[in-house]
Amino acid sequence: MKKSFIRLATDTDMDSIRSWLIEEASRETHGNFLCNWEITMRNHRDRRVLVYIDGPTQKPVAYQWGGLIHPGILQVQSAYRRRGIGKKLAMHCMSIASKKNECLLFIKCKPSSSVPFWQSMGFTMRPENDGAIHAYKTLPKLLELPKDGTPIRATIRFFPEEIIWNRNSKALVKKSPKAQKTNDGIIHLGERVLFHREEYPDAHDVVIELKLNGRRIHFAKTKHKESIQLGVKTCSNGYFIDRIWIPRTYNTK
Repeated sequence: MKKSFIRLATDTDMDSIRSWLIEEASRETHGNFLCNWEITMRNHRDRRVLVYIDGPTQKPVAYQWGGLIHPGILQVQSAYRRRGIGKKLAMHCMSIASKKNECLLFIKCKPSSSVPFWQSMGFTMRPENDGAIHAYKTLPKLLELPKDGTPIRATIRFFPEEIIWNRNSKALVKKSPKAQKTNDGIIHLGERVLFHREEYPDAHDVVIELKLNGRRIHFAKTKHKESIQLGVKTCSNGYFIDRIWIPRTYNTK
């Protein structure tokens, strides 16, 4: 028996999916996204639609686009639901996102009956004033520390933009991962430090603070050139930092 697998959709796959979407729509099957077919095809043309191919039939019985990085669609053909296919697709998307350094996931839960599923996948719900339910998730990433490095205390804090005029503003994220400094002036972190914009939608232009051995070495907006030079990177839904590049002239002792 042939095994099931996940891959990018082909034109034939899309024809097959549209057929069962139309059939299920005629039966008013719950959670049918035929109404979004034009957007789905647009994503297919951009090679962004994944399909789950059922082993015995070799037919697409589920599809996903959005990559869990942006609101999209994940639908499983009704006859194949409750078999873990949705979970396999979601896990596959998480793996791809992590490899692309997209560790901050963001989706929209529609219909609302999908909330328990996404909660089981580790997503945190964020209801909106208009009744919509958004959800976010961070993917932690451990980093290998160099064997020849010297331990150093590193503290990274992210603040809302208002810290610039209101010094009493509290840090939204504070992390003190294990860290080591090497002779080339690089501070290696033992884990990726993440800031998810969707978790803090009112933060605006986020400010980052870097401290080494209790001494502040940087305090500026994440988008500033100096922040980027020190190692702050941008992804689809926020910021992350794996290493801190310190100028050779700077004394971290």
